[in-house]
Amino acid sequence: MMSQYLLTCVLRHFRELSTFERARAERRWAYVHPRETRECTVGMMGLGQLGAMAAAEFARQGFRVLGWSRSAKSLAGVETFHGMEQLPTFLARSEICVMLLPLTAETENLMTAERFAQLPQGAKFVNAGRGRTVDEDALVAALRSGHIAEATLDVFREEPLPQSHPLWDCPQVLITPHLASVGIPRTAAAQIVANLARVRQGLRPEHEVEPARGY
Repeated sequence: MMSQYLLTCVLRHFRELSTFERARAERRWAYVHPRETRECTVGMMGLGQLGAMAAAEFARQGFRVLGWSRSAKSLAGVETFHGMEQLPTFLARSEICVMLLPLTAETENLMTAERFAQLPQGAKFVNAGRGRTVDEDALVAALRSGHIAEATLDVFREEPLPQSHPLWDCPQVLITPHLASVGIPRTAAAQIVANLARVRQGLRPEHEVEPARGY
């Protein structure tokens, strides 16, 4: 489900669908000439299991794909970066920046005003990881200035997002209610049964959480 959500967000930004949504509201015929996916660079922040799957899907669609993670990773079709030293280079090349990071001491408030400024002028931003990884005031300022052209946000520092929050007043922001990846009973039950079988065989369960790392 997460890969579906993120691909939908990326394609929506890539094909400029929000432009047509605004034009429709104004009864205005608008035309934006389509580009090839290979002309667009998508940056994936977070290359865990879900992030790696999403990055692979972006690559399958033909996008140039960058990936950034805490430690070094290698993924087919993805140019990878790691560590804080390489983050500015990654951001500077990410036309559509997709954030899927866990909340840890290192990632809290990771996206500050300085880091939003490192994205290209007119970049698009997607966050489906954790709300507290983003300085929301800095994001609002970047949106109002036009440096960030659009955003799709599924997670927030406070949920539900308060009615008074300035993000509601940013017309170029799509807000979704923390549903990018939700548990579906049928598939979740199958994973639980499979892990129970592994434990009974003396094997470690899959998809373990490491409390010391925070994810």
